[in-house]
Amino acid sequence: MKKVIGILLVIVIVVGFVIFLLAFASAGFSFTNMVNGNAETNTYAVSAEFDKIDISTSETDVTFMLADAEGIRVVCTERSKMKHTVTVEDGTLKVIAVDERKWYERISFFSGALRMTVYLPSKVFASLKIEDSTGDVSIPKDFLFGNIDVTASTGDVDCRASVTELLKISISTGSIYIKELTAEKMALSVSTGKVTAESVTCNSEISIDVSTGKTTLTDLTCQTFVTSGSTGQLVMKDVVATDNFTIERSTGNIRFDHCDAGDISIKTSTGDVSGTLRSGKIFVTRTSTGIIRVPDSITGGRCEISTSTGDIEIGISE
Repeated sequence: MKKVIGILLVIVIVVGFVIFLLAFASAGFSFTNMVNGNAETNTYAVSAEFDKIDISTSETDVTFMLADAEGIRVVCTERSKMKHTVTVEDGTLKVIAVDERKWYERISFFSGALRMTVYLPSKVFASLKIEDSTGDVSIPKDFLFGNIDVTASTGDVDCRASVTELLKISISTGSIYIKELTAEKMALSVSTGKVTAESVTCNSEISIDVSTGKTTLTDLTCQTFVTSGSTGQLVMKDVVATDNFTIERSTGNIRFDHCDAGDISIKTSTGDVSGTLRSGKIFVTRTSTGIIRVPDSITGGRCEISTSTGDIEIGISE
């Protein structure tokens, strides 16, 4: 048995050494290149007109800025065999990553993030679509879009830009942060991470889906608010829906502070439901084990709260 383990260890060491040599050779036998990943900065000037933006990249942080005297352009920190093509086709600015690296050339000790800065004129754009496997996305308030659609595997998304139609952000691992914007409709989704929204106005539905992580909402108004999640807290302050709240959680506490909706439906398996509403409701509450304290109100919309394990404590704020 010891002999077999020894042979396996030798094989692992040899394979590791071969991989290192391949990566070292791809870096030109330079330890400097091994550390910085052959990073270089390239500028792509854009002269054609466009009103739509489509970005597909990987391992790159993406941000937007107002164009200055140097004009409309895309500035990228790239690796020697992982660059981008920048074109305008049918009124769409397309930025696409072209990765020509072999698998062993992806190995480096490069710790700094690759970056892309898109310099745009101050105007309204019909749409913005971003697909990024690993990297952060930042969209400032300087721009207005018809639609925004951001998809990422690992990374944070910070959006301050308003949209006239749909704001859609979907990430696997990371955080979503939106602030001081307006939208017709919003759909936010994260598997593992946080969702934070502040000072948001939505004309129709806000939908938030979180598998594992905390959701914090402050100063939101909408027509309908729908959220679901498996594990994590939901904290809401000054959130108002003209029609209804529909809230579902498997594990985690739900907390309101001066919130309201026409009708409210809350379902949770494990966790407490507590807080204050702005107006009276007709309360329908159920819990298997826990304390129930709600106002004796016979007017207002329906507020139905159901939990398996946890307390239900709701008050009416002035």
